[in-house]
Amino acid sequence: AKLAVKLFTDAGTGMTAAKTDIDLAVANFVLARVALCAGEWATVITSCNDILGTYSALMTESSYVAQNVGGTSLETPAKYLADNSGFLNVGTNPEVILGWEKAQSVKAHNAWMNTYGGAG
Repeated sequence: AKLAVKLFTDAGTGMTAAKTDIDLAVANFVLARVALCAGEWATVITSCNDILGTYSALMTESSYVAQNVGGTSLETPAKYLADNSGFLNVGTNPEVILGWEKAQSVKAHNAWMNTYGGAG
């Protein structure tokens, strides 16, 4: 993980705006996670500070839970949509540094797990 951070830094790639890119933010996250398990606290702090330097916005309280739409009775129940939940919608969560929308992630997972080749 330290080598990945060094290589991204040396290449000038940095942290990209696209949440589907494996970039310096993802490398720093992996480094921080490994350092946390190893008890290397200075590395954890440095890596997390590097990430927070770019991704400092956090989810708002209102985006923690999907807000219901409509629904006032059993005949017209409330609908809890993923569109307005920060945990279920990659696009609305400013804390995401790597992720895909559900339709893309299912296709990518199927392609990765397809031992016969093809896009799945």
